[in-house]
Amino acid sequence: MTTSLRHTGLGLGATASVNTTVGAPGPTAVFTTDLLPDPAGCQTLLHRAYPTLRLKVGFSKAIFVAPGADGRFLSRFLQLTAATDTTFEVAPGGRDCVNSTVAAYPAIAAGTTATIVNADTSLVVTLSPSLRCGAVDVEVRPATPVRPADVVLATQGCPGVLALSLNNPYVLLDADAAGLRATDLLRLAGPADPRQLHPFTHAVAQVRTQLALPDGGDLPKLAVLAVKGRDTIIARTIYLGRWHPGLPLTGAITFLTAALVPTSPWYHRDVLLHGLRLRTPAGDIRVSTGTDPHGALSSFHIPAREVTRDVAAYFV
Repeated sequence: MTTSLRHTGLGLGATASVNTTVGAPGPTAVFTTDLLPDPAGCQTLLHRAYPTLRLKVGFSKAIFVAPGADGRFLSRFLQLTAATDTTFEVAPGGRDCVNSTVAAYPAIAAGTTATIVNADTSLVVTLSPSLRCGAVDVEVRPATPVRPADVVLATQGCPGVLALSLNNPYVLLDADAAGLRATDLLRLAGPADPRQLHPFTHAVAQVRTQLALPDGGDLPKLAVLAVKGRDTIIARTIYLGRWHPGLPLTGAITFLTAALVPTSPWYHRDVLLHGLRLRTPAGDIRVSTGTDPHGALSSFHIPAREVTRDVAAYFV
């Protein structure tokens, strides 16, 4: 169920709703405006609307969407941390979230095709009506085509670990290195056990140093992967210290890229031809790929992502 609120008197004529993409860790607050606010304006708008929205449903992500040029939409994404009923903090900017972008679909273009460009990262997401009722087909294009050789970070002395830097830097750990069987990954829930994550420690420190990331932040992101069949990977991401209940769609491009690295534990040479099946607790996701003339990964496509729609409206 989605709660909608129309905010007047916020100076931007904004409409706010809270929508959920099935498989995401939680709902997203979606703000639509005539002009996209700058990052400070997004935070101001969210602070004004937050107490009322939070009374209706809890959320820890927000996306702001406004019409752009050539029929496209522009967006900005905010990741909330330490959220309570009345207060929250915002993680450093320049991020994106495909699940949250999908959640914006009912607010801007339900029943039609919409292209949304993240104003900070240039990630492009095109959303189209799916053959399945209440679902959306998703195509994601990174700012530049991805060549695996260009994004692998050095992680010396960390067997079973691969670090990649795309829209969000990731450190990936093979399930064997964490002492987990492939089937165990699908059953993990709740807080992540620090003992299972110990093999990450050295690689995380290296990546933070290489990319000048702050200690104690939520980057790089962490995920445990396991091969399950010729073209199938089980992928579990750790989200704010807990096992993600589904699949972060922004991370799908990272997992696809990892499957293209010949030295990775999850290498599948036919990924570019046949795509990849990602198994998650929220169900299997079939990801197909697009390449540029040089063979670099230029897009990926995920069909039929379900998203909740507004069922009641509240005006303030």
